[in-house]
Amino acid sequence: MERTSRMVERDKNQPCIITWSLGNEAGNGSNFEATYDWVKQADPSRPVQYERAGMDRNTDIMCPMYPSPKTLSDYAKAKQSKPYIMCEYAHAMGNSVGNFKEYWEQIYANPQLQGGFIWDWVDQGIRTYRNGKMIYGYGGDFGPEGVLSDNNFLCNGLVNPDREPHPHIWEVKHWYAPVGIDAKIEDQKARVTITNRYGFRDLSHLAARVNWYRKGAFIVSEKIKFKNLTPSDSQWIELKYPAKLEIKKGLEDCGMSVEFYQIASDSSIPANHLVAQQWADRPSRKIDGVLLPNENSGIQYSETSTDFVIQDGGKNYLISKNSGKISTEIAGKIVALGPEPDFWRAPTDNDFGANLQNKNRAWRPTYVYEVSVEKSVIEATKGEFYTIKRTVKEGQLKGLAIKTQVYYSGKGM
Repeated sequence: MERTSRMVERDKNQPCIITWSLGNEAGNGSNFEATYDWVKQADPSRPVQYERAGMDRNTDIMCPMYPSPKTLSDYAKAKQSKPYIMCEYAHAMGNSVGNFKEYWEQIYANPQLQGGFIWDWVDQGIRTYRNGKMIYGYGGDFGPEGVLSDNNFLCNGLVNPDREPHPHIWEVKHWYAPVGIDAKIEDQKARVTITNRYGFRDLSHLAARVNWYRKGAFIVSEKIKFKNLTPSDSQWIELKYPAKLEIKKGLEDCGMSVEFYQIASDSSIPANHLVAQQWADRPSRKIDGVLLPNENSGIQYSETSTDFVIQDGGKNYLISKNSGKISTEIAGKIVALGPEPDFWRAPTDNDFGANLQNKNRAWRPTYVYEVSVEKSVIEATKGEFYTIKRTVKEGQLKGLAIKTQVYYSGKGM
């Protein structure tokens, strides 16, 4: 009570204070309920949040720590008495923030879900020197050798200690962008839907453009005209394909990037700063889920007692009937072999924090498979595709089946 009341009296006239908190990572009980009551009486103008209260009466916000995306979905299924704001989520340590999409698609779709606070902004390393070289030190870099520490656990920010951005900050920028963009390349025109995600601002300070690409190479850039949308409003726009894109060649290799950027500099953002961006590619043609080539003239199919064979010019592609392995043969020599299923990757810092390098060890070993390979014919092109099925024969994953469909498009598998 005394700790919280001193905080409120000290900071109550600070306009940057939006919400009072009763504390962090403690418990709940009568003392916290009494403290909540005192804060609400002393300052009824601000909400009070407390993570350990859950949905109890002594918090105005449901503010969990590191919930799963499914937890958000379950909360949003019914009308709730409290908004949902994660007090910590998306632990930004090392190679991280990879499941941001799963959170923010739900948050944007349901007004009861109001976002959260990433832990955290900056790596809390300290500039020091080792062997004449400057480093940002952390646990273990200071004090006698062998002293207990959390090692690099304080280096879990979106930026370095010197504020240089980490790569995963771009994922955050994409989903936090104040303009939502949905872009599609369709047969006759491209379609773009834009949404103003600002809470209190229109889009008059922004301009928009579309960059067109073919085979990954930039072709041309064009300005996009759009309405000055008020907060939460959306607009649907059709874009004609530019002549330089030469759509008579087809759209399968085409891509577009829709961008919103700052028109003029203000107190914090320079002119031409990229505010929001969305890429879109033309989906490849498919029949029954199988990728089709634009053409497959000159491709020949045959088989031996051991392999299915695809011949294209001076190259042979062989699919082993026994192992399911794919190999490339040029002038009678095997020059490439693969791929094979592999369910393991190098653990990340967050993996180590959750001991996943040991919990998920069953996925790491070399597996023994039972393999079957079947051939099918696509009537539309007279081409062939192959279904490779591998079933794990032993170990913790015994019975797990992996099915792979392989089709040769004239440009590769």
